[in-house]
Amino acid sequence: MTKVSLFWSVLLVLICSTFAVNASSTQNDENLPKITNAQYEKIIKSEKPIFLSFNADWCPVCQKQNKALNKISKEFYNKAEFHSVDWDKVDEFVGPKTKQRSTIAYVKNNKIIDQLIGETDTDKIKAFIEKYTN
Repeated sequence: MTKVSLFWSVLLVLICSTFAVNASSTQNDENLPKITNAQYEKIIKSEKPIFLSFNADWCPVCQKQNKALNKISKEFYNKAEFHSVDWDKVDEFVGPKTKQRSTIAYVKNNKIIDQLIGETDTDKIKAFIEKYTN
C-alpha cells in the first residue's frame, strides 16, 4: 500500500510541475520581459525609440495591455525598444517614472515625452507606437 501511495504522490508532483512550467512559459509569451537598471542604462543610449510599459503582474488591465503590446512589439522589433517596468518595484527603477500603472511611455533623453494610460485596444496602441517610429 505504501508503494502505491508513493507512486501516486510522485505522479501528482510531476503533473503539477508540468502545469506550472506550462503556465509560466505562457505568461512569458504574452508579456514583455521586465527590465533591469543595468539594461535600462544600456538602452537609453539607443538611437531607436524606447517604449516602457509600467505594469503589475496582479493588474488585469496591465496584463491585457502587455499582451497587446507584446504582439505589436514583434512587428516593430527592428524600429524600437520595448521593455516592461515592474510597478511594484518602480521606486527602485533608475529611469523615468509614471504616476499610474498600465502606462506605455515613450521615452527620449531619459524623459517621458508621451504616454498612453490604461489603453488595451491593439489598434490604438499600435497607432501610438507608429507615431514615434515612422
